[in-house]
Amino acid sequence: MGASSTAGLKPRGAGATFDAGESTAKCALSSPGTVTCDVGKVVSGSPEEVHVLFAVGERGTQQVVASVSGNEADPDPANNVAIADAQFGPPLLRLTPATASFGIVPKGQQSPRVKFTVTNRADSGVNVVVGTPSVTGAQASQFKIGAGEDFCTGQTLAPGGTCIIRPRFAPTISTPGPVSATLSVPTDQPGSPLTAALNGVVDVSPIAHLWPDTANFGSVQVGRRSAVQNFKVTNKGGSDLEIGTLAVSAQWQVVNDACSDTSLAPAAKCVVKLRFAPTQAGETLGNLFVPSNAAGSPASAALSGVGT
Repeated sequence: MGASSTAGLKPRGAGATFDAGESTAKCALSSPGTVTCDVGKVVSGSPEEVHVLFAVGERGTQQVVASVSGNEADPDPANNVAIADAQFGPPLLRLTPATASFGIVPKGQQSPRVKFTVTNRADSGVNVVVGTPSVTGAQASQFKIGAGEDFCTGQTLAPGGTCIIRPRFAPTISTPGPVSATLSVPTDQPGSPLTAALNGVVDVSPIAHLWPDTANFGSVQVGRRSAVQNFKVTNKGGSDLEIGTLAVSAQWQVVNDACSDTSLAPAAKCVVKLRFAPTQAGETLGNLFVPSNAAGSPASAALSGVGT
């Protein structure tokens, strides 16, 4: 081929649009329906490849004519044109939804699962073998596909068949903000893998979790004391939980307080022990309050008991 060469491609059919973003950079739309690629100098025996993508907007036959020309004499011009027909229609396979948001999830916690469905089109005429789904991308580790969440690996989907994948968002990073990755599902068909976008937001704020949040101390004689009950405070957030001085209603006594004026790292716990010591007969209602730097402070538990 000569010192300067061009290659041209022209689809002959309705609904074909040149996709410049997915094509070789040296290719451009030179006239309506015609793409020209400047391949430069092509040395004998060293083929030059270009990739041109046409987006097809409707079903039917698309005929693509490819031609090449140069600025030097060509001893065999008859081999410079090629014509090919291709049938286009809806994809055999679909992965839905195409994108999913897992919402705001504290570091160290997990979101509810989101269901993705792989569908083999009812009129596909082929059985499809599905491989093992995975999550890809720089932040892939923040999303999980665990046991009982993948019902696609190794499945053969007959026409009209489906399988499901239920990933979850389980952030472990300490940087708050948006996180994204890609769900990738390989198959034995062209166009593999199927992909979907995964999005979530990491919250690293402290979260005070008090359990139980209700406690009945039963019937206790006036002047006597009930059995001790434990209340556990857990930091379910992603940064330190600073706890203030707890408060408890009259008729209850603090037997042991390992929580007041302490700092709990993420996932750390402390325990408060209370008992009911009625000074009067009848039902008594009260509360345990645990103030902290967490949103919604103070955490509280409803207390009840009967003096007899």
